[in-house]
Amino acid sequence: MEYFAPGLRELSRILGRQWLRLRLLAQRRRLAASETTLGLLGWEQAEFDTATQAQVRRIIDFERQQTQAMNESAAVGQSLRALAAECDASRKQHEAACAGIDEQRRQILSKHPQIEHQLAAKRRIEPTFQKKIPQLDRELREVQRLHSQLLITERQTPQMKAELLRLRERAVAIPNEKNDLRMLHLRAVTEIRALEMQLEREREALDALEKVEREHKEKFKTADDACAEKLRQLERQRAAFEKRFKSLEGDKANPYREVGRVLADSNVAPVNQPHALDEVRKRRFAIQETEYAVAASAAASAREDRVQLRRSLLLWLGIGASVVALLTVIASRS
Repeated sequence: MEYFAPGLRELSRILGRQWLRLRLLAQRRRLAASETTLGLLGWEQAEFDTATQAQVRRIIDFERQQTQAMNESAAVGQSLRALAAECDASRKQHEAACAGIDEQRRQILSKHPQIEHQLAAKRRIEPTFQKKIPQLDRELREVQRLHSQLLITERQTPQMKAELLRLRERAVAIPNEKNDLRMLHLRAVTEIRALEMQLEREREALDALEKVEREHKEKFKTADDACAEKLRQLERQRAAFEKRFKSLEGDKANPYREVGRVLADSNVAPVNQPHALDEVRKRRFAIQETEYAVAASAAASAREDRVQLRRSLLLWLGIGASVVALLTVIASRS
């Protein structure tokens, strides 16, 4: 009695059938592709029965829908390019406007250091006028007092007379100096006020530029956001049309395959590419061979003695379990 051979043969056949089934699955996929290709190449050149003609009409309808989707996608693409160019032109215009505002700001700010330097210098000098006038008033009173004292002296020496003349001249010069100081002070105040007004005007101009720039940026951001949203909408529309086109292309596969099956069954090959029919025949023959091999393996398994086969499989199962247990023990000790 054989103990090992029946189980080994059956295990070999089981594995072989699994491999053949996987191979059969791949062959059927290749056959479907070949039949679809045959239908694609030959659907316009033959007369079909009513059922197949319905598939042809489906193909024609899919072609029409695909053409429509392609045209709509092209129209959306053209609108997308035009809108993108418009957005880009608007962005460049905005950048040019911002650059112009920055240039005006630089021109205004470039004058500030010189004006502030002049203003600081005049403000440092201005207090001296306020100090000198009281000094001149005190000096005038002192000159007048000395002049009065010398006048009441009975005997005047030449030195005293010269001093009287000097004091008289000084008493006349001091009011003129005060007038000159007042004029200089008034001129300095006027110049300080003019410089301050110039700075104020330039600050107002800067504030106006800031306002214009802020409003321009807000307006541009609103327009740019709207433009970006339109671009996204057009992109979604185009993606939807492209998805629709691909979906229709997939939907056409089933009618093409049905037509291809009819062409293969009727032995009708495409005029320009007759090898498509040979490809379908080759795929069908390969599937038949694989199916025959699966059936032959199953028949061989059916012919085995069931008792011997069961004992042999149990024996192999016991051997396998023992090997696994031994490996587990070895692995746990290492």
